[in-house]
Amino acid sequence: MLEKIVSSFTAENGGDAFTQTSRSSSTIRALVLGALGAIFLSVVTPASEALIMGTGLARSQLPVGCVSTYLFLVLINVILKRLKIGLKAAELVIIYAMMLVASGISAFGLMGFLVPVLGSAQYYATPENEWKELFHQYIPDWMVLGDVKAIKYFFEGLPAGLRIPWGAWVNPLLLWMIYVFGFYTVVICICVIVRKQWIERERLQFPLVQFAVEIAAEGQPKRSSLVPPFFKNPAVWLGLAIPMVIHGVNGLHHYYPAVPRMLLYYDLRRFLTDRPFNAINRLRADTYLSVIGFTYTLPTQLSFSLWFFYLLYQIQYVLWAAFGQRPDPPFIGHIVRSGAALQMAGACFGLIAYILWRMREHLADILRRAFQRQCNVDDSDETLPYRLTIFLFIAGFIIISLWSHIAGVPLLVALSIHITIYVVMMALMRVVSEGGVLMLHTSFRPLDVITQFIGTRAIGPKGLTVLMYQEKIFMTTFLDYLMPSVLDGFKLSDSAKMNRRSLLGALCLTVILSILFASVTLIFIGYRYGGLNAGHFYGWSTTLEFFRLQNILNKPVEASMKGVMNLSFGALTVVFLILMRQRFWWWPFHPLGFVMGATYPMVLLWFSVLLGWLMKWATLRFGGISRYNKLRPIFLGMVLGEYLSGSIWLIVSAISGRIGYRILF
Repeated sequence: MLEKIVSSFTAENGGDAFTQTSRSSSTIRALVLGALGAIFLSVVTPASEALIMGTGLARSQLPVGCVSTYLFLVLINVILKRLKIGLKAAELVIIYAMMLVASGISAFGLMGFLVPVLGSAQYYATPENEWKELFHQYIPDWMVLGDVKAIKYFFEGLPAGLRIPWGAWVNPLLLWMIYVFGFYTVVICICVIVRKQWIERERLQFPLVQFAVEIAAEGQPKRSSLVPPFFKNPAVWLGLAIPMVIHGVNGLHHYYPAVPRMLLYYDLRRFLTDRPFNAINRLRADTYLSVIGFTYTLPTQLSFSLWFFYLLYQIQYVLWAAFGQRPDPPFIGHIVRSGAALQMAGACFGLIAYILWRMREHLADILRRAFQRQCNVDDSDETLPYRLTIFLFIAGFIIISLWSHIAGVPLLVALSIHITIYVVMMALMRVVSEGGVLMLHTSFRPLDVITQFIGTRAIGPKGLTVLMYQEKIFMTTFLDYLMPSVLDGFKLSDSAKMNRRSLLGALCLTVILSILFASVTLIFIGYRYGGLNAGHFYGWSTTLEFFRLQNILNKPVEASMKGVMNLSFGALTVVFLILMRQRFWWWPFHPLGFVMGATYPMVLLWFSVLLGWLMKWATLRFGGISRYNKLRPIFLGMVLGEYLSGSIWLIVSAISGRIGYRILF
């Protein structure tokens, strides 16, 4: 059945969402407000993670902090419109795109890991773990903090009368910025390269962008009003009320246990205690109303595949146990078994191979424009000229590879690691752009993939030590990393008919501001409250990679034919799913479901995705497209309601000084 979403964002004329008729440049006030919003989130997000420990403000590709701040701005804009100084929709888009980028950089995307890790290997070294004797000699002095007292006070708190030793942080942070900006340069160039193919030629849905656009959409010029049409729909308010009531009751239970609560999770493993079913490592039924609401808007083939392949991976574990095979343990720091994780890694490579093949003509146009003096390929409307894009891509890749090599990583290993990380990033970006998956994660790190071919001895202890820092900062979690946020910004620029190069300048400004203010915030929190008292960024999270390094150095990992076979199986399977989906209209399985099946997000979200899929399937089956379009605002309201609930209880926690009631992830 054809699924047509009726919304201002997907309207065929493309002009219903915003009233602009031609591309416009960013305004000064939009840049100023976007910069202020980015600074606000760069301070509040790490502070919330470290001190309040409630609902995460930046733990998904649709960050709670960004959406809540954006919603507040949209509502304030109603008053500004009445005063004849309201923001235009295109200006709101610039602000949202800047805050979206800032959300990730300030926490899990970069700074939440970078700042604490500069001193954690030294502080947490003990005679028991023998880190000092095992790998401290392989850490380049210029890459970490060198002041012993600065490290001690950062984790234990600054004694009264002493000032924060800001100077101790300047050199290592500046030297890391060489790598960071080289890394981000490649990220932005990849987004520029795929933009036209994914947005204009393939017309991917970008479901997460659609949600942000609908909130601020102005509607038809003749029917424009102060209040966005989204908030005039009673169905939206009905959907919003459902999570507000549920989380209102559960939030009160968190602070006053005498208040009964509504159970939103259930551990299904209690029914699977006998062999071989006890081989299933985790099977929880977690109910996230925002995930249910968002899944309702996705194509049923995709939402079905997401939960189906997660359960299929679990069935693999049962079958291995039934045949007497011992399931592989997870990679250190992950919960999904390593065999399934490597299948996911192979699936990422298979997916990107297909994507590159499909955009081969577009890539040829880019290369002709970049290297031929006379070429009729027009890139005047692109975010960056193609020639400059290719030059920056090559320059950025050289910078990060040489930086890694100077630090101690063998050059070929550095190249392989970075190719792997960008392949995985592109695959996950596709999952967000086409599938609208809220939460991203992998069950492996790039080093886990490379060592299946060469083992760890070929890299050496110095190279492994440096890679632990790099993987910790960029490659441990993808909860809110930069690449999808940048491409979402490009899609927003098309929706609002904005000048793309103007938006790129705003995003680059955001990157700089976010790094600056997030680093200052994280350093201040460490010295003011003591990192030991300030949440996971300063504690177990920052030490995990060094326990992994300790394990690898004590027991080197050998090349594994079994691991290579799992990688190959994952790549071939996803290609098979793609070909079947292209050739047969009735084929029910989406390849992105296989890519995401063996991941931590699906451990949390599979049941909610199942419920959202079931509700949409039933609606289409018994009510048709018209009924689906009528009910859709209710489900979008559920998304907004759960996000608002998380923000409200976070504020309550900040005021009360108690550990927050966590709603999402």
